[in-house]
Amino acid sequence: QGDTFVVDPANVKVGGQPLDLAKSYTMSTIDYVYLKGTDDGFTLFADATRPPKINTDREADFRTTVEAYIRAAGTVDVGVEGRIVRR
Repeated sequence: QGDTFVVDPANVKVGGQPLDLAKSYTMSTIDYVYLKGTDDGFTLFADATRPPKINTDREADFRTTVEAYIRAAGTVDVGVEGRIVRR
């Protein structure tokens, strides 16, 4: 608790390209961040536009879906992808 970090936009890449601060980006997220993302003090997306959810008739609880997948697979190979790099 209380950890902070600073991101230098000059070092952020989206799809391998530098982040364009003048551009709008679309992203996906889990329901918690979409619905209650500021409840725990994480305010990065506090002012984000939250469009109506789509395909709600087909949506599933994220945790339940992941648990079912792991149970069916038996094991899950979790390799380091290098998306977050400590320097």
